[in-house]
Amino acid sequence: MLICKIKEKLLKNNLFDVHQIYLPNNSNKIVGEKMISSFLPSNYSADKAIISSEPQHRSAYYKWCIKNNISVFADKPLTVFKKDGCVYEDYIFFEKMMKGSKINFIISCERRSHKGYNYISDYLKKIISKYKVPITHISIHHAGGNCITGNEILKRENHPFKHGYGILYHTGYHYIDLLANLLILNKILLPDFMKKYELNANSISSIEQNNIFSNINESSVSKFKKHINNSLNTSYGEYDLTSCGVFYSNGQPVTTISLTLLGNSLSLRKSSKDNYYKALEGRLRQEKIIIHLGNICSIHINSLPLKKINNDKFENFDITILNHTSILNEKSIISLDRNDLSIINKDLPLNQSMNRNSRVWQLKKFLENKKTNSEYETHKESIKLLKKLNSALNKND
Repeated sequence: MLICKIKEKLLKNNLFDVHQIYLPNNSNKIVGEKMISSFLPSNYSADKAIISSEPQHRSAYYKWCIKNNISVFADKPLTVFKKDGCVYEDYIFFEKMMKGSKINFIISCERRSHKGYNYISDYLKKIISKYKVPITHISIHHAGGNCITGNEILKRENHPFKHGYGILYHTGYHYIDLLANLLILNKILLPDFMKKYELNANSISSIEQNNIFSNINESSVSKFKKHINNSLNTSYGEYDLTSCGVFYSNGQPVTTISLTLLGNSLSLRKSSKDNYYKALEGRLRQEKIIIHLGNICSIHINSLPLKKINNDKFENFDITILNHTSILNEKSIISLDRNDLSIINKDLPLNQSMNRNSRVWQLKKFLENKKTNSEYETHKESIKLLKKLNSALNKND
């Protein structure tokens, strides 16, 4: 945890009075509030904290910050489950704890301030409001390209699998939150939307990733084979997950969804050094979102790792909108690429990652005590959805 005292004079020059706290993230010893205080000078005061520790240890940090009126900027997810529904219960607990408090509590989710997704959200609001047609389908496909070995699955604390949870609580929350915020747009027409929905989910355990190279005879993968670990068990977290569902309004089905979260996809990892941080080497993120509004509009979003594969100068992010022009007073095809989004958004440099731009923007707004688009209270539907997905997975265990 990093805590700081913000002073207006210093803020203008990006300087802060900062104190860093490194506490033992040992899975056998949950961090306590008294331990946090013991790491601070007795006369130290702060008004903001940045929390990005392993999620199962965060509750103590949150309690300590809320009790001491310190605003929080936290990495996603809020916490992780130990039993079904635990994360949503945590959300309600801290919501009650903050009642009457003036602190800001931000759960950072970069696609909430992402210039490409902001464009899509604004376009959807316009079409839904003007033409009274809801979103009828959303498909989200994320492939993380995160190649890890059996030994790393056993040891790693950075996005761990050994504690019983996996991609759903790692990168997955970004896409659960994206899905929830797209679905919420249907409330423009249907106020009771998202009160009733059904989800199914299936997953493949991270232990299967342990054997991914076992049948490949190429010499280039022999260095990975030696890291296969036969002591892994089925209690380890999910590596790949797929879900489908139906969302209702007034008892009638309105929107179908499909959500795919994969760790096991194309990676350019070359090193087999047994270090769980090295798993990020060669990581390739593939992202594809399709949104349909009945027969009148379809939206395709593609983000591929071409920059990493081809050493391209700029990242790949493309939007294609297809419209029924006999019904909609819109262009039949709207196409935007990464360059177009920088032309539209003057504060988005062409050579900057859009996700990084969003993260920096959120943190800056937090430090300035301004709205970040990711305030605590706006995550309720996302965390409900996370709980439902977790329940659906448990049914199939």
